Amino acid sequence: MTRTRLLGAGIAGFTLALLFTAPAELLREPLRESLPGARLGAMQGHLLAGHVAPFSLGGVPFDRAEWRWRPAALLTGRLAVDLVLEQRDSRIELRAVQAPWSAETELREVAGDLDLERLGRALPRLPGRVRGQLTFDGVAITFGADGWPRHAAGRLRLHAAELVTPIALPLGKAEGTLGMDGNRLVIGFTLSPPAAITGRGTLRLGADGAYALSARLAPGNPADPEMTAWLRLAGRQESDGSV
Repeated sequence: MTRTRLLGAGIAGFTLALLFTAPAELLREPLRESLPGARLGAMQGHLLAGHVAPFSLGGVPFDRAEWRWRPAALLTGRLAVDLVLEQRDSRIELRAVQAPWSAETELREVAGDLDLERLGRALPRLPGRVRGQLTFDGVAITFGADGWPRHAAGRLRLHAAELVTPIALPLGKAEGTLGMDGNRLVIGFTLSPPAAITGRGTLRLGADGAYALSARLAPGNPADPEMTAWLRLAGRQESDGSV
């Protein structure tokens, strides 16, 4: 083994030992700098894996936030960390991966009900305004470095919601179902790139089962500026639960 390899192995071993033994408190200042406005409670564990409780981001409080770095990703030249955010009635699991040529965040699991208005304050990239409750069922979303989804699949339930926001998603394929479940609008979907769809839409769902959806969509291709379409859907949920 050459001297260079011995030196590299020594540096790698020291780095891993530091991750396993250095206290999590060392992350407090870096987190404050990278997450402006975040409020951090007591930090426990070490750099490789630990948790902070309580935790607040963008005015949205969480009971607990956990992290676990994935050292194996270093073998492929990437940094990867798993994050778990917990509230009393909800749980969010994410995986963030950073490489010299790309960056993405994968929303691996969301369970429970989330307040959309409060969640929007924690996600400044989300334009427009949102209200109501959103329940996720088996949803997985991968975000690119620009903050927009690259792939999404799963099922969403909107409760007495109103969503008024611009739409700008890099979607090449959209397949799914639309139906009513009580006073919830149920959307099952699969989305993937590369084409872009832009537009603006409004969704309103009343507690009595009434719903109204309108949107103006365009392909987002400068070569086809006139290709736009209006989507309108309105009615009331019937006893058979169909739209």
